[in-house]
Amino acid sequence: MEENALERGIGQIHNRVAADRGKNYSTTVKMLSIMLEKGLVKRDETVRPQVFRPAATQRRTQQRMLKDLVQKAYAGSVGSLVLQALSSRASSPEELAQIRRLLNELEGGARHGRYAPVQNSASSKPWWPPPLQTVSTSP
Repeated sequence: MEENALERGIGQIHNRVAADRGKNYSTTVKMLSIMLEKGLVKRDETVRPQVFRPAATQRRTQQRMLKDLVQKAYAGSVGSLVLQALSSRASSPEELAQIRRLLNELEGGARHGRYAPVQNSASSKPWWPPPLQTVSTSP
């Protein structure tokens, strides 16, 4: 994808935000100012009107925000975050299958020395890996 494909002027950004959330122009300007301070967007001041673009990929931004959330809201416990997320709403069978595949991969990695178990601060036992329940396929 072209780098310019993600560049937007403040008017274009505002039109999208206003359409999605009904915010006024000054709210859009403030939001971009905060995002600029946090390093989430970059601004090209060499052109008029100024153009903004993401400072990082969506995946990188999600990882950064998740890391901050784990530290601030879950005292550094990824396990607590995962348990809260899974218990907050029902997951689709497809989501559960993806989660099981990831758990199996991570368990395999731990057995081969690629991942170290994380200690849960509330217990002396590692929270990882959680016990997997077997599902009976017979009636």
